[in-house]
Amino acid sequence: MNNNNNHRYASRSASRRRSRSSGRDHINTFEIVKLINSTEAGRLDLGTLRNFLFRDVDPRSNAKFQVIWRHLLQNKENFILSDQLKDAKALSGNETVWVRTVLTLCETHCRRGKDGRNRACDGDCGALHVCRTFLLCSKDACPFNSKKKCMFGHSFATDHNTELLKAHNLYGLSDAELQKLFRRRPSRSANTLPQVCIYYNKADGKKCSKEKCKSLHLCSDFIQQCCEGDCSRNHRFSAPQVQRVLDLYAFDASWSGEMLLEDLRHFMTA
Repeated sequence: MNNNNNHRYASRSASRRRSRSSGRDHINTFEIVKLINSTEAGRLDLGTLRNFLFRDVDPRSNAKFQVIWRHLLQNKENFILSDQLKDAKALSGNETVWVRTVLTLCETHCRRGKDGRNRACDGDCGALHVCRTFLLCSKDACPFNSKKKCMFGHSFATDHNTELLKAHNLYGLSDAELQKLFRRRPSRSANTLPQVCIYYNKADGKKCSKEKCKSLHLCSDFIQQCCEGDCSRNHRFSAPQVQRVLDLYAFDASWSGEMLLEDLRHFMTA
């Protein structure tokens, strides 16, 4: 075999080795999202995740930790890492990975216009066009589902929504899996958290007149940690009106008052 043939053979062999190596280390972001989202808490330790992705690796070793960690760091819109600045060479497998999505609801689409219909969006919003109640709960929880077709939509399968789910590594999750993901704390946004009622907090002392107001009747100064003196406004998350609104947004007992305060404060000042 002459030198040219040797060179071509070596090049082809090296190419095949790189291809096989790349195939062994291939990581599917969607599979990780689906796996971690299937857990109750929405998190897994790195060791458990490695054992799922690379089942032929000795579970006592630290093999593949760096490969997975680099992939997770490159996909921060889907994952939160417990030690993002940690040296990859020092990984032990005990590090925690949380699942999330930065995809959210279209604020324009989810607002009712003066004509009683939802406002038209040009489609360039980069956010889902779907009913908030359907997104966080289910279609059966929407009060309009049993009476008439909800104007905001109860389908993830529209062309607009499908394109976004594909772009965010979520296409293929069932409706129930998507709803579970969007209910998780790391996935919450200003459009999937309840607002604090501005009328309830008016300085002139007038109260909100809506019988079933969908905003929280909480003291806004209390949320922003600047309430002083004798305040007549509500400071309790256990108040019936507050609990009713939190139920509408699918909050459960896993959310403490401190967690709610932190998130409400963040989006009020963002």
